[in-house]
Amino acid sequence: MKIELLNESLFSNYDNFLLTNKNNLFYVSSKYLLFLEKILDCKYYVLLVLENNNIQGCLPLIYKDGNLGRVYNSLPFYGSNGGIISNSKDAIDLLVKKYNEITSDENIASSNYIENPLNKLFIEKKIN
Repeated sequence: MKIELLNESLFSNYDNFLLTNKNNLFYVSSKYLLFLEKILDCKYYVLLVLENNNIQGCLPLIYKDGNLGRVYNSLPFYGSNGGIISNSKDAIDLLVKKYNEITSDENIASSNYIENPLNKLFIEKKIN
């Protein structure tokens, strides 16, 4: 298993993965992420766990750079869930580890992790 960032060439695979997993809502789709980029002037930053080029899990984030540093959010607006989407404990472990690495950087002004209440596997894991 390895972690990669979502890019436009992976949108189709990403959206198909989301359709096969009941632990998410519309708010994590590639179209919604692009919508957020336009209205918030931010960037999507989606961590993917790939195994044999198949997506095993993801952590959709957005970020914006400001005077005090970068701010990460695991998806804003109207009670939308962010958080990790996966049915694999190994993928969840990798994503939690990577998120903690990213957000411990001294150039990060803030990070906000909104847990996905639909994913019961995540309850056992910890975000710093």
